[in-house]
Amino acid sequence: MPSGTALFLFRLTTRKHFLIILKTLSPYNNTIDNSYMKKRRSIHMKKSHFVSLVLSVLGVLVFGVGLSMCLIPEWNLFKPGVVVTAIGMVFLIVLGLVKWCKAGRPMAKVNPRKLGITLYGIVAALVLGVGMCMVLVFEGMMLYGIVVGVVGILMLLGLIPMIKGFQ
Repeated sequence: MPSGTALFLFRLTTRKHFLIILKTLSPYNNTIDNSYMKKRRSIHMKKSHFVSLVLSVLGVLVFGVGLSMCLIPEWNLFKPGVVVTAIGMVFLIVLGLVKWCKAGRPMAKVNPRKLGITLYGIVAALVLGVGMCMVLVFEGMMLYGIVVGVVGILMLLGLIPMIKGFQ
């Protein structure tokens, strides 16, 4: 079975579609109906979406290479790594702003609640990351790192009631 077909089967949600595809893929079926598969393959990506996809991937790669430069001690490239990471981050922020403006949406108004939730999420992710670093990088801090990591996970779980609220 080709990998594209396997991915397509994975995405199916209804039994009707699954039966149509099984009928199409059956080697014992003499009347193969490919019309459903042809409809699914005829979807094309817009050129602007493809360009933003490629630029996003490049921005994430630059960001990741910068982080690797910072975190791999054998390279001795911490300061240039910070610069490359910052370039990747700025590239991704500018790309997001351009995409937002091209979509014709107005810029978001600063809502103190959303800003507070965003800052809380950033701090929670940093706490979780510090816990992971304490476990994986620093010697003799395994127990403390686990505790800090669990606190970070609990902080991230606290985002759910902040965003959705209670009923």
